[in-house]
Amino acid sequence: MRDVLATKEHWDNMIRYMNEEIERSNIRIAKIAAEKGEDFIGVKRGYIRKKSNYMSLLNSLYSSGAPISEIKTLYPSVVETFSKSWTKESGYLYFIRAVSIGIMLGVPLEMIQEFQRLTIENDYNDYILDFLFRGVDPSWNKQHDTFKFAKPYKFLSSVIGAETKEESARLLKEYLEKEWYKGHKGEGWYNSHKNANANFYSGYWSYESGAIAKILKLDDTGWESLKYYPYDMAHYSG
Repeated sequence: MRDVLATKEHWDNMIRYMNEEIERSNIRIAKIAAEKGEDFIGVKRGYIRKKSNYMSLLNSLYSSGAPISEIKTLYPSVVETFSKSWTKESGYLYFIRAVSIGIMLGVPLEMIQEFQRLTIENDYNDYILDFLFRGVDPSWNKQHDTFKFAKPYKFLSSVIGAETKEESARLLKEYLEKEWYKGHKGEGWYNSHKNANANFYSGYWSYESGAIAKILKLDDTGWESLKYYPYDMAHYSG
């Protein structure tokens, strides 16, 4: 297991539950689409729920210690759910996580470009997203100075703008140790490992940190056990 805040039984239950929820969403979406048409609002709501379930499943699989290659097979479905449901009102956290995971997994560029399309269509401007997009697609020429969520993400501008890789690595480690988790105190998943509901906690991972480290080619030697850092995914090359 990569996350030891929960038991193997918890992760097995979580993964099974999320797979069951995804299947239930598939059935609901197909039924509503057949009765009301693909453009009916209920279909979009079904994809919103399915998107949330896929993100929890990916998080749980990574937390459980599942092979990265297994997680990668699910990524096209993640892209589909975002493509069919995401707007700027949908929230930032799932979006930046999905983009960051795709970068670490080395998915085909057209999958990342689908997230680019969504940011353009929604006029969704963010410094960190611009950096992530440019990291895998040099044709992405946008650079905004604004942050959708300044806390804790604005700290990452110092990581990205540092004069040396050594300084970038030092600051990224500081972000992970001192900024990332406490910066999400208001989120519903904060301290969720203490929740008795076994179908809630899926793990705490700062996927954007792994994506930034991969793009900047930072030396993360000794970070295998660094809390919140997705070391295995950041080093995936399959």
